[in-house]
Formats: sequence, C-alpha cells, structure tokens
Amino acid sequence: MRHLLLAVAGAVVAACTPANGPLMRPGDDCLRCHGGLQADAGALPVTEGLPVKRATPWSFAGTVYPTVDAGADSGIEGVSVQVTDAAGSTFQVRSNLAGNFYSAERVAFPLRVCVSRNGAVQCMLGPAPHGDCNLCHALPPAAGALGRIAPVAQIQICPPGIQPTYSSLDQSFFKVSCTACHSGALAASSGGLDLSGDAFSALVDVTAQNSQAQPGSAPAGLLRVKSGDPGASLLYQKLLIGPTPSPEFGEGMPLNSPGSVCKETRDAVQQWIASGAPRN
Repeated sequence: MRHLLLAVAGAVVAACTPANGPLMRPGDDCLRCHGGLQADAGALPVTEGLPVKRATPWSFAGTVYPTVDAGADSGIEGVSVQVTDAAGSTFQVRSNLAGNFYSAERVAFPLRVCVSRNGAVQCMLGPAPHGDCNLCHALPPAAGALGRIAPVAQIQICPPGIQPTYSSLDQSFFKVSCTACHSGALAASSGGLDLSGDAFSALVDVTAQNSQAQPGSAPAGLLRVKSGDPGASLLYQKLLIGPTPSPEFGEGMPLNSPGSVCKETRDAVQQWIASGAPRN
C-alpha cells in the first residue's frame, strides 16, 4: 500500500511540474495544480496528504476547441476569452497554440465568461462559480456544460441561403439555433416559448411574456410575432439587442451570444414578419 501511495504521489508531482510550460496538457483540469489564486467562493482544494509541487498560481484557466466534442489535442489559437467578475472588473486573455488560456488576475466569483473568434461570440448561459473551466468543459462534460469550450458556430447564426419565408427560417434558424433553450422542459424558463414543434403556432400573433423587461418599460400588448409589424414583434427585437440588455425587452438572443445573429438572418426575419408572417 505504501508503494502504491508513493506511486500516486509521484504521478501528481509529475503532472504538476511547472516546467512543462504553457502548452502542456490541453483539456486537463488546470487548477488542480495551478489553483493558488482561487478565491474562497470558488476554491478547489488540493487533495491533502500528497506532496504536490505548487505550479504557477492562476485564478482562471481552460482550453478552447473548434467544437464541443473535439479531441484533447485539437485546441485552437487566437480565441479571445473575456471575463467579467462579480465586482464588475473585466479582463481578456487569448488562447495559445495549444488552445490553452490562463490568468493570474485576482477575481471575485462568480464570473461571466464569453469567447469570441472571427466575430462569433459564445457566452456562458449562467455564471461560472470558479475559474477551473476544464473541470466542467470536458469529455464527458459536467455541471450542465455541453462539452468543450468552443466559439459559436457561424452556421447557427448565419445559415447559408436563408430566405424570408417561414419554412426557411424554421428549418435553418429556429430549429437549429433556438431549440437548445426553447424546447421541452427548458421552454418554461425561456419565456414559455417552445419552438421544437409547430413554431408558427407558437410565434405568430401570440402574446409575449416579456418577463425580462424593466417595470414600467414593457410595451403594452406585445406579441411574439405581430403580423406585418417587426418593430412590435418580440422575436425581432430580441435579435437586435447586443450584450447590454434592453429596458423594454430584456436580454438579447441567443442568450449565450446576444447580438451575434448576422444581418442576413435578421433581415430574413424582418422581411418575413413585414410581409404578414405567412405560413409559407
């Protein structure tokens, strides 16, 4: 047993040797060794009794990939990672050749984290309780993560050849980009809107909840889609809102990347509604 413990301890020391450098072990649990700057609210304790050699302390670290199911050695370089902490402080880091990013910036948890690449932005749906990104964004994922950290795919927000018709919007946009939240049990906490079935009946001339609007700011009688009037349609207004919420309409959509839907897609939605929102 003593030999087994020594072997485990030796493996931990080897894994946590700072000399391995910034390109080491992409996709691994970075703060298992580099966790010296974790704040109390997000602390990840090091297992007691093992002679772990303390690596360079970081408060925040992870690895960015091209897709949520990419292999560990497929990290991508040059992705911007923007962090806003609980005190409102912001900073930005970029992924290196291995896809790794890290910071020793002292932060107050929880964090709001977004990644961006080539104009596409992906934000976490909820606050990050600690800075050990790869602890949850792994394969298999944990704590509700979808998988690896990956910038939003352009196909979701800029589907090629999208047309201002209901059928095109439903097949290329609603069913692809919106149903991660607007479907099934999640629909109840997403404005009660379920787009996984007959999206037309769920949208056109249906009263919007608009629960995110500030008190006294919500337009009266707002509909999810008002036939012939994009400006009075919550669907279209949500696509125009960027990272800063609107007093009248709340958070922009998609929630994890507000303002990211490209002009071609927004224009198709606007033109479809303006033409009377037909089931075409």
